[in-house]
Amino acid sequence: MKRNWRSGRKGFTLLEVLVAVSILGLAGAGALRLVYLSEKALDEARQERMFTEEVSRLRLDLLYKRVPENGTSGDLSWETRPASRPFLDNRWTLRYRVVSVKSKNRFMELILP
Repeated sequence: MKRNWRSGRKGFTLLEVLVAVSILGLAGAGALRLVYLSEKALDEARQERMFTEEVSRLRLDLLYKRVPENGTSGDLSWETRPASRPFLDNRWTLRYRVVSVKSKNRFMELILP
């Protein structure tokens, strides 16, 4: 007489449970990795936004001469150098300032009149 190994029993075998738990574990690990990477990208975007806002305030301060041409404020440091370019077949010369702004691991250059 042949016996059906599933006859009369309800539920899952140990192997089925182990496979299901393994799949859930892999999915959970992937989800945690995704959350970590998303948080890291969000933090980077926040830092970039804060740096851009600081540079924007510095730009206004430089235009209204509220800060020196070269200086430091907190983590932000800047250096201004004059520059010029010929314009309209050398009839005029455009004069402007190039401001190099640095902070920790960020850098930006501004062109000011």
